Amino acid sequence: MKKGFVSVCRYCGAFIDEQGIMHDKTGKETSVVLLSAGSNKGAVIAYLQELTGMSVNEIEEILSALPETVVRTGPYAASIIREQLERLGAEVER
Repeated sequence: MKKGFVSVCRYCGAFIDEQGIMHDKTGKETSVVLLSAGSNKGAVIAYLQELTGMSVNEIEEILSALPETVVRTGPYAASIIREQLERLGAEVER
């Protein structure tokens, strides 16, 4: 797994970071709302594919309807996802 990335377990929906730490979805959920994909749209699409397991077509549908929630998770995982999207040039709701 690339440094700074978070993956989603396809079985339980838990988030796993590069250190192998699982951040479960129990408790409070937070939405990660994408406002703009920015100039590096391809990298944002690739990240969202890795994060969610969605197809390119599904992600393109989300990008055409911005602002849109791309994932709901716990506050810690949401902050990591927001930071990574911003590093890729996307604009997210804070």
